[in-house]
Amino acid sequence: MMLVSYDADIERVFDSRDDAALQTEGMDATALADTTWRDQMKAQIQSFARRLSAAGYHGLLIRSFAPARPVTISISSSGTGAMRYLSASL
Repeated sequence: MMLVSYDADIERVFDSRDDAALQTEGMDATALADTTWRDQMKAQIQSFARRLSAAGYHGLLIRSFAPARPVTISISSSGTGAMRYLSASL
């Protein structure tokens, strides 16, 4: 088991667990759960992240799609326009 703790003050975080909010941004849970997301980084997922950053979001809260881990929290934060990723698995 790995436990990671960070203290961060991130004001605008997009909650991708909200299906309506995802749809508004042209994304859906199926695309986020796609196991080939690494191959798609320069396509749909990267465009999604850029749109959120341009809309003023500083982070992205995303549910886990990993089958082997019961709880995973992932937050990506962008302060300077570049997305940075933080992941904690329990």
